[in-house]
Amino acid sequence: MKFKLTCIILLFTFFLSKAQDYEIKDKTKYYIKTDNFDNVSQYSMEYYFNDAIFKKVAKSLKISKSEAEEVIKNCRSSYRPVKNWNTFGYVMYKVCDFIVPLESKYFYKEEMWLMYVANDANTHLESKYLSTNGKGFFVMGKPENISLSLNPNTNYQSINNTVSSTTNNNSYTKPKKDPALTNSILADRAKTSAWGWKTRYFNPEYKGLPLRLKPPFTKDMYKELGSHYGARVSPDGLKNIVEQCAFENWPTFYKQHSNPSQLFVGPFRNLIVEEVVTFKNKQKSNEYELNDVYTIIYISDKLNAHAPKELLSDDGLGFFMCVPAAVLQEGKSNTYTYNNFTLDDFGKKRSFQNWTTKRRVYVQDMNYIDESFDVSLKATDMEIKNELNINDQELAQLKEWCNIKYRPDDLNTAQKVKDAQRNAKFLDVVVYNLLGSNIGNILYMPAKENMHLPIGMRPKNNDGWYFTSRTNIDLKEPSTTYKNSILATTDASMEKYSKEQAAREKQMKMDAEKLADWRLNNELKGSMIYQYSFWNSQLNREDFTYKVVTIFGPPDQDITKEDEINMDKLVGGQPKAIVYKEDYDDVESEQYITKQTGSHRFSVNTGYNYTIPKRYASSSTNTPSYKQADDAVKEAQKKVDAAMKDLLDGKSLDRTELIQKSTTDIFRGMNFIEKDTEVTVIDVPSSDKFYNENKKYIGKTGTVEMLTENGDGTHYGMIKFAGEKNATVFYKVKININK
Repeated sequence: MKFKLTCIILLFTFFLSKAQDYEIKDKTKYYIKTDNFDNVSQYSMEYYFNDAIFKKVAKSLKISKSEAEEVIKNCRSSYRPVKNWNTFGYVMYKVCDFIVPLESKYFYKEEMWLMYVANDANTHLESKYLSTNGKGFFVMGKPENISLSLNPNTNYQSINNTVSSTTNNNSYTKPKKDPALTNSILADRAKTSAWGWKTRYFNPEYKGLPLRLKPPFTKDMYKELGSHYGARVSPDGLKNIVEQCAFENWPTFYKQHSNPSQLFVGPFRNLIVEEVVTFKNKQKSNEYELNDVYTIIYISDKLNAHAPKELLSDDGLGFFMCVPAAVLQEGKSNTYTYNNFTLDDFGKKRSFQNWTTKRRVYVQDMNYIDESFDVSLKATDMEIKNELNINDQELAQLKEWCNIKYRPDDLNTAQKVKDAQRNAKFLDVVVYNLLGSNIGNILYMPAKENMHLPIGMRPKNNDGWYFTSRTNIDLKEPSTTYKNSILATTDASMEKYSKEQAAREKQMKMDAEKLADWRLNNELKGSMIYQYSFWNSQLNREDFTYKVVTIFGPPDQDITKEDEINMDKLVGGQPKAIVYKEDYDDVESEQYITKQTGSHRFSVNTGYNYTIPKRYASSSTNTPSYKQADDAVKEAQKKVDAAMKDLLDGKSLDRTELIQKSTTDIFRGMNFIEKDTEVTVIDVPSSDKFYNENKKYIGKTGTVEMLTENGDGTHYGMIKFAGEKNATVFYKVKININK
């Protein structure tokens, strides 16, 4: 039996109990890298550390061993300044590192770093995140969760640095959003320009979004653009503007919204903006692509008096963002009106679900999709407006959306529609009918509910796709039998099935030959059982899962360290324990786990197999003669040939196919007859694959090996009749169950 124990444990906590100054030798700044930095801080580390660790901490901090124990003791979540401490913004110093001793209860030779978070190094954070002792606190974590690089989504600038210089390049510091800074930028614009910034509007055809990160400007870009656009903004003013584009300086409404992307493709496009500067990016950085064109825009509150206050700035002046240049255009769009509107109005007037009650329909065909709005409708504009409760402007928009140019790419010609119909692509389309059938069919295909379709069948935008059609629709979902009949009779499906079936038969033959050869040269060695732990939040306890690797190999080969490494890679993860059970197969291993641990069998994954490679020849003084070896090979080949003959000549391919089908059907809810049940054949339909040879069994009684419902009153599977070597295969048979 072999054991391996390993556990990933990550711990950090705060030291608040003392106001002592600690001398930290290394003032290198470290930062939090991953969001799971704080996931297991509930452990009491002081109970698991040995004297060697406490002495190392004491030496690093120049304190006594008892004081070092107190430092570690206070490394718990209960000593934090705030609950749910989970910020990337902390700056830390490294105190020392150590290896957790093997004898610990939860920790197994894991490397940990003791870090110190000094208050004076974290002035950019609110006071509630800092130590109440005025000095700092300690934190522990694994080195892979700690970084030397700044977190790109975190502002490390001091909260006291609010306004930067707009005149002196050398004294420039990163500004934080406030009215004074905005006014300084506007004053700079007014001073250097008689014309102001260019008014722009959003292009509804382009779906680009504002970029969360500020533009990656190089020093020469400030000078170059400041000179080129000197009539609009100075180089120093441009520096301030670039900083204001970052996400942390956006209005609060955008930063706190659950789905800001919906704002940007919706009401945000109704705003009027000003083009500050357009530039060609010279370096790739996160959201920004090399040499792509971007525009910094200014959204003025005064220019957007028609918009709801939530979409405007926090300071009553305006704010900056950076967008792909293609998002903007000079003239107003017909998609939106630029009169007064509210967020609620936008939602009601621009979303399908508020036009009419959702009526899910099932499309039988789409051969008659109209190329424009009113080809097949038998309704006036007034009837449509009354039915959908929309106004003239919204009706005009709906007519525009129904135009052929908005179709999915794989449905934008009559031939593509026919191809999709022939290949049964409409069976899983989710469609709603906006109008009753007495008026006509205005249909809506939502984007979010059709992500399962091929890309070319999906709507082009997130709003979905509207269309009119003489399409046959049904309010009831077609039966599984109907869907299967459509799938089975399409030209494309039949051709695909024929090719796949031929490939399956060829592969099965190859696999059978390979398996027979493999079985001649390998035997069962045993099973390696891997245990994994996880925190069950529902039961509030540690739980376990298991992976079982069943091991085979040549009779003269044993498990080596190389094999153990290969199996570790095969299962992956970080196991808590590993147990080897000699001569155990996957079934015996599962029984062992459930009996020993009380775990449910569903927590055991036995789907792993490993074969020990043949590394060397067996060394024996009793080496058989050439003739003996040749005779053994011939005898083994006879067994393989016999097995292959039985496999290929005894309808084994049909049996395998039906067994696989039965497994799938039973999980779908189809009924089956228990094995060894006595049944009498009452009919064999002519559609049975082996009708000519199976019709002789009508009226005969046999026992079930496997029978599953077809869904039409017949069954498929195998029945064993007395006096016959093999069970008879039926694709369609009607039976009576004998009591």
